[in-house]
Amino acid sequence: MRQVWSIASKELRGYFNSAVALIFLATFLSVVLFTFFWGEDFWATNAANVAPLFKWLPLLLIFLVAALTMRLWSEEHKTGTIEILLTLPVPIRRLVLGKFVAGLLLVAIALALTLGLPITVSIMGDLDWGPVIGGYVGALLLASAYLSIGLCISSATDNQIVALIGTALVGALFYVPGVEAVAGLFGVEISEILRLIGTGSRFESVARGVLDLRDLAYYAALVLLFLTLNTVLLEAKRWSASERTRAARTGSRLAVVLVALNALALNLWLQPVTAARVDLTEDNMYSLSEPTEKLLASLDEPLILRGYFSEETHPILVPLVPQIRNMLAEYAIAGGDMVDVQFLDPSKDEDIEAEAFENYGIKPTPLQFAGRHQQSIVNAYFHVLVAYGDQHVVLSMFDLIKIDAVDINNVKAYVDNLEYEITKSIRKVVYEFQSIDALFAGLPGKIELEAYVTPDKLPEQWAALPEELDAVAATFEQQAGGKFTYKRTSPATEEEQRALFDAYGLRPFTLSLLSNEVFYLHLVLKLGDRVELVRLPEAPSGATLQTAIRTSIERLAPGFTTVVGLVTPKPETPPPMPGAQQPPQPRSVQNFQGLARRLRETYQVRMVDLDAGSIPDEVDVLLVAGPERIPEAGSKAIDQFLMRGGPVVLLAGRYRIDLASPRGSIRLEEVDSGLDELLSAYGVEVAKSTVLDDDNDAFPMPRMRNVGGAQVPVVERIPYPFFVRVGRDAMDEDSIITRDLDSVVAHWASPVLVKDQGEAAPTREIYRLLRSSESAWLQAGTNAMPDASRPQPGTSAVPGGQPPYVLAVAIKGTFDSAYGKGDGGAAGADAADPSAVDEATDEANGEAGGEAAGGAGGEGGVQGEPERLLERSPPDARLVVVGSSNFVADTALGISEASGSSSGTNNLALVENSIDWAVADTDLLSIRSRGAAARTLGGVDADARTRWELINYLIALLGLGLVVVFARARRQARIRTASRIIVPTAQPSFGARGGGARKASDDDDEAETSDEEEQT
Repeated sequence: MRQVWSIASKELRGYFNSAVALIFLATFLSVVLFTFFWGEDFWATNAANVAPLFKWLPLLLIFLVAALTMRLWSEEHKTGTIEILLTLPVPIRRLVLGKFVAGLLLVAIALALTLGLPITVSIMGDLDWGPVIGGYVGALLLASAYLSIGLCISSATDNQIVALIGTALVGALFYVPGVEAVAGLFGVEISEILRLIGTGSRFESVARGVLDLRDLAYYAALVLLFLTLNTVLLEAKRWSASERTRAARTGSRLAVVLVALNALALNLWLQPVTAARVDLTEDNMYSLSEPTEKLLASLDEPLILRGYFSEETHPILVPLVPQIRNMLAEYAIAGGDMVDVQFLDPSKDEDIEAEAFENYGIKPTPLQFAGRHQQSIVNAYFHVLVAYGDQHVVLSMFDLIKIDAVDINNVKAYVDNLEYEITKSIRKVVYEFQSIDALFAGLPGKIELEAYVTPDKLPEQWAALPEELDAVAATFEQQAGGKFTYKRTSPATEEEQRALFDAYGLRPFTLSLLSNEVFYLHLVLKLGDRVELVRLPEAPSGATLQTAIRTSIERLAPGFTTVVGLVTPKPETPPPMPGAQQPPQPRSVQNFQGLARRLRETYQVRMVDLDAGSIPDEVDVLLVAGPERIPEAGSKAIDQFLMRGGPVVLLAGRYRIDLASPRGSIRLEEVDSGLDELLSAYGVEVAKSTVLDDDNDAFPMPRMRNVGGAQVPVVERIPYPFFVRVGRDAMDEDSIITRDLDSVVAHWASPVLVKDQGEAAPTREIYRLLRSSESAWLQAGTNAMPDASRPQPGTSAVPGGQPPYVLAVAIKGTFDSAYGKGDGGAAGADAADPSAVDEATDEANGEAGGEAAGGAGGEGGVQGEPERLLERSPPDARLVVVGSSNFVADTALGISEASGSSSGTNNLALVENSIDWAVADTDLLSIRSRGAAARTLGGVDADARTRWELINYLIALLGLGLVVVFARARRQARIRTASRIIVPTAQPSFGARGGGARKASDDDDEAETSDEEEQT
């Protein structure tokens, strides 16, 4: 290794003593900085990543490395020093390695000078360093391959121009096959092979932040092959054409062939190996998550994952097929024998095509694209089937990929968080197929059913209910395998009743209006620290009891499909126009169709009408989007749903966009949600003001621009303070709801205030999910034009507090009912006194409405009789309040899409995360969040962008200057050392003879004193 390093040092000195190193470094930095800030529109994308730094490296390094290596052997041939090198007592392979190491070190120096880019980007935003490390490692691997090619070509000729062109051509031959424009011309199978050959496509695999053994083996094979060929070409110059050297010639050629065959065999052997890799990304984006692996490990039946992909398909879909194949292979590895992964092409087999359609409804999708000569239409399969038992889910092309419009007639297709879609589908088929035995087997603990019944006081029609309940519980105990316990008690004493109220907020029911007799009929399910109050059916029987209890167990069990009860504003009918022939059609003041579509991809969505004063039994979590004039019956239904432990998510802003505002203006409309008293009882208030912030998202404002004397409509993105951008540093880091989100945009949001409940209230966990920046301010009016300005000093205070303003909160704990006393007011701390059971019963005798057995909405109980309302929730009840409904309304989502913002995706992910947190199902939440975090730059205005850009130019120049200064200082030190050795004072005439010191000054590498260089 000393000889290798000596040769490398000599070559490096040669680079820096001439202008080669300076030209190479300056050219590399100039091209990289230009493409980063200008060629790839880094500022326009607003993404906190350095992908533009590596995008063009596979092509750029071809030419730069070709220029770097063209002289390494060609100059030795031309000057005749090659004969001297070949006669030195140094193996030729060490000469080759020395020159290779020198070139690689120079490339490493060039890459090191670009470190200012990722460092500054990490300051401006939340940068994931995994892809950065992968990009630099990939760049070194790519440069190694090109260097070995360049050395080999240079050793075969004495003409540097020929070496330059030859290296560029051979490098291009390895780069072009993986280019999408080339690989997309062929079918899926051929294109996959071409991408395995392409150096650029291999580089992209590493640059995403995944060190795959297959990619490392590919580059190692290229380097080894061409360095071996380089060594043989140099060895051949020692040979004569005599018979004596025939064996050496044959052996060397055979060695090259064997190296090539072994390199090919190694890559073919490693190709099926998908698990030998390291995912460097922060969230392990390209590896299966722990929830997925746990789900696959719990399978009781074989799971079938089948990919239906056509060989002939749309060109933009061709590169995505290998990614889906690799992901499904990960599932096969994690699931072992229980997961069967298959890939089929129905277009080539009529039987497979018929089975796909008849059994699963899979049919090809017509795709239109522009060919080289004409428009083409192809009917292609692009589906993934997830089948388990008799259940199945089909993921279509639009479930598997996302498509973004880059420019006119130019779209980009990519796979985004594929694991979430596949795992979600697996959960759906597994749990829908699951039997009651499997249900209990999958529980993380033991289910406890506690029945609080007074059998001697039950109404006559329910007299047999306790025995039926005992029989149903015995059936569950037999099926549960030791994971179900049952206990029935009859609260009789005042202490027992007080304990029951303190624990679950349960009170007895009244027997009739004319009687003071009360009875208990409550069922409580417990799993660990989670509590579920079983809602009894209207006509309890053995069968209906069993269904009700199982439904509650499924709600407690992790993984069952969540049922979301969605409440949206009702359409309004505008007043009739004078003289109109047709009555006006109802119009929706705020649409949430996009939100509903997104939710249906993961949950079962049930539309809920709160005017009926009830919430269906099947609803697991209630999502109220844009509430407007909710009646008291609906407010009571929400209250009682929360009191029995049902989680509630309220998207309740004070303002919404006024769709009827005059053309050219943007105005807001104040909304009366009808939930103010309800929220006040829970200690929450949504202030009557709008938050504006200097850290905001853009608004696409249409303008007319003069182009060539004609007025042309254009869309200009302008800062809009009403679109408050909430970065990761302004989110609650302790809440899993926002932990993996990068940014959220709150459109026309209001502050959310959490009141101090005092010592009398139970302890709660409060998460302030979203906050504005310190530079935010409030506005109380309805004018929402983009030129909104800050309030002038001395103006009246606007309700909402001081910045930063809280825009969303999540609360977990015990809540007192707003209607528990039956008088329509908030239940105070003194209203929760179970010692006055009889008095409270008397108060309730004349009141209407209520809920039976912990149910919401006034159903159940003794028909025709008033019912007792729950006054306190379980200790783990959950409530989420967001001070905006606009942020997931169709209007705001459309504006975000038009302005090119990623806020729509993140906003929807926030709602989904809130739902999963509310039902304590964090598995899918953690997987979804891995793809939802669109890492963006912070609030970087135009002036700051210019400053950061100049800083990067200065860092590059400073680094380049330091390299030059260091190289020059080293050269001067060697010259001084050589002068002292070659021109001793005892022989002053030696230096005057013209040889020693002057030659050392011109070419100092011949005066080295190290032992290894003297040996060389």
